Amino acid sequence: MYSRMTSFRKLINDCALIELDSKGCEFTWSNNREGDDLVKEKLDHAFCSLDWSLLYPSAEVFALPSIGSDHCPLMLHTHYQFVKPQKIFHYEAF
Repeated sequence: MYSRMTSFRKLINDCALIELDSKGCEFTWSNNREGDDLVKEKLDHAFCSLDWSLLYPSAEVFALPSIGSDHCPLMLHTHYQFVKPQKIFHYEAF
C-alpha cells in the first residue's frame, strides 16, 4: 500500500497537478458504522493542471451527500458558458 501511495504522489508531482478545493461535505468516505466505530475520511480529491485551471478559473468542486454508497460523489462545475458566435451580416450592393 505504501509503495502505491508513493507512486501516486510521484505521479501528481511529475504531472504538476494541483488539487481543487472542494465545498460541501467535509469527509468524502465513511465506514457507515455508529458510535465509536464510525470512521470518516477525506479520500476523494479532484486534481487539474495549471493550464486547465487557467482555462476554468471559476471552477468549483462540490462533495455531495452520499446516497447508497460509502463515498460522496464529487461534482465539478466549470461555470463555462458557451457563447454562440453571431453571424455577421454582409450587404453587398450590385
